This record gives sequence, C-alpha cells and structure tokens, in this order.
Amino acid sequence: MFEFLDTADVQQALPAGHEAIQFIRQWARSAVRSGMHPSFEKLPSKQIELAKRIVKELEDREGRPVTDISEARIEEYIKLVSERLQTLARRQFPVASEVNGEALLGKLRLVR
Repeated sequence: MFEFLDTADVQQALPAGHEAIQFIRQWARSAVRSGMHPSFEKLPSKQIELAKRIVKELEDREGRPVTDISEARIEEYIKLVSERLQTLARRQFPVASEVNGEALLGKLRLVR
C-alpha cells in the first residue's frame, strides 16, 4: 500500500505525507463536526496531488471516508505512510550512519 511514494521526490513526498497524516488523524473529523471541508490548498500542486492520493488510497482500501474509519485503523495507516516516507528519505538522503540519521530525525521532529 502507498507504493507510489517509493518513486516520489522526497522533497514533495515528506510535506505531502505530513499533511495527509494530519488530515486523516484530526482535520477530517474536526471539519465534519464544524461543517467545513479541509483542503491541502496551502501546499504546492505536486504535494497536493500526493497528499490527496494518500487519502484516496486509504479510503479506497477501506471503502469509506476517513471520517468513518476507526482510530485504531487510522493509526495503522499513519504508521504505513510514515514507514514509506522514512524508507524514501533513507534512499534519497543517505547518511553516514544510522545513529547520525536518528539524531537528525530527532532534530527535525523538534522543528515544527
């Protein structure tokens, strides 16, 4: 699942993946409650396409909208997307060692 991320440009895929994860984790549910329809419009067009594709693949697999998927299943999909993105990042941004890579990831996680 989410195999299309394997060939994506990491600079497009990482922001798109982040936004898609945020969408499926929280924005979709809060938007339904408020009557708003969230979008990825603040992203560049290539990232919008990837983010929408992530959400669509998830919804197609489940046969229902994100808002109707259980929290447990959502977390499983988030883990799958995250793993794909980490694999992509490792391939496109090779590091000298796994320790250095983990340290870099830790620093990047702090910058939000």
